[in-house]
Amino acid sequence: VKPTDLRVVAAACRVRDEKTYGNTLQFRTDGIGGTNAIVQIAAHSAPEEVLVSGQRLDPSKYDYSRGLLRVRFANSAEPISIEVRLAK
Repeated sequence: VKPTDLRVVAAACRVRDEKTYGNTLQFRTDGIGGTNAIVQIAAHSAPEEVLVSGQRLDPSKYDYSRGLLRVRFANSAEPISIEVRLAK
C-alpha cells in the first residue's frame, strides 16, 4: 500500500463499488444483519468525517493510527453507503 493510497484493505462485510475522488472514498457494504461491520482503510491522514447512509458517524466508532483507519458500524443485508472524507 502506497502512502498516498485511499482504499479498503480489509473488511468484515462485503464491499462494493469502491470509488476515490481526491480525499474522499465512497463505497457500499452489505452483510449479515445484526452483526458488526468493520472496515479497515489505508489512508494518508485522519478523517474529517465518516458518513454511513448519509449520517455522520460518531467519532467513537472509528479510529486512525499509522496510516490505517478502522470504521465500525452495524451490518445490514440491504446495501449501506459509506463515505470517508479525509482532512485536506
